[in-house]
Amino acid sequence: MSSDLESGKLFGGRGYDCGLSINLDSNGNTYISGTTNSESISQGSHGQFENHVDKYFAAMLNNNGTIIWNKTLEREYNYGDLVYFGIDFRPKDNSRIYFIAEGHPLAAVDSQGNVNVISPLYGKNILFNNDDIYILQGELKLFKLNEFREVIWEIDLENSKGTYQGGDATITNDGNILVAYEYLYSISPSGSIMWSKPLPGTANTLATNNQKEIIVGGFKNGFFGDVLCDSINEGFSFIAKFDQFGNIVWENEFKLIINDLIAIDRYSQILITGSFRDKIYLNIATMSYSFESCIIDQKYTNSMYLMRINEDGIITRFDKSNMWSSGEAMTYNRNKLSLTGHYDGDIFIANYYY
Repeated sequence: MSSDLESGKLFGGRGYDCGLSINLDSNGNTYISGTTNSESISQGSHGQFENHVDKYFAAMLNNNGTIIWNKTLEREYNYGDLVYFGIDFRPKDNSRIYFIAEGHPLAAVDSQGNVNVISPLYGKNILFNNDDIYILQGELKLFKLNEFREVIWEIDLENSKGTYQGGDATITNDGNILVAYEYLYSISPSGSIMWSKPLPGTANTLATNNQKEIIVGGFKNGFFGDVLCDSINEGFSFIAKFDQFGNIVWENEFKLIINDLIAIDRYSQILITGSFRDKIYLNIATMSYSFESCIIDQKYTNSMYLMRINEDGIITRFDKSNMWSSGEAMTYNRNKLSLTGHYDGDIFIANYYY
């Protein structure tokens, strides 16, 4: 996988720092956010030697990977350890940037990194459709805000009460909102639930392709072959494709892989990143992988992976990387895959031609 690496950078402080959201604008600038308990963060590798109060950070980097600005943001809502989940930071266009987290209300960020709270709503996802903004909260409440940031409607998805770790949302080309957790929902711009379908497990992430098909990744309980997997820590994961009406097309299962994010490339190939430890088993008849445990000094450590699956659900590429500990977020733009996560207490940003 290192042969596909275009660039890789580390930054952080002397505490634990992790990138959890990454997005690009049309000028090639990168917007990254996550969590830190360092006193300050800067370019370069720093390791992990100190622990301070958990905070969020947001940073802008130019297309050369140089930090233009970075800010630390205090938590306004206290969710304890859940500060590590539910963060989104993305540009609406090249002049308007928004930040939200389960512990921080919706804020507008200008090109110098100045933060201005514009709504009391917190959440884990921001979605844009023209001047409208949609906010998904971890407990699976969906809000629509108009251009004046007034709430137009809200929906409490009763069938699926999410967590701050699980669940995801996206907007289709038709302007409908898809939400996935234990159910997959399609919601119209007017706030009507058009359909809902049960998922084979609990969703972490979803994406759509040019054919309006829906790809969902997450974890599930039950038997993987002869092995009973009864918690997320067992790493029993799934990837499933659905048509535009929520009917399942295919499903694949993976033992001891954590699916953190899905992206779709320009050829409708499915790109998946995440982390794993112990052995990898892929329950695909046409391909088989098995890696030895990742153990350093008798302790488990995570390794990142990248995987490509074609439209028929067949794995066409699988890469394991010891360069980064965990891929936590990614975005695909202009034939380039940009990822963030953590490595040895620091934040990494990596760009791949994949």
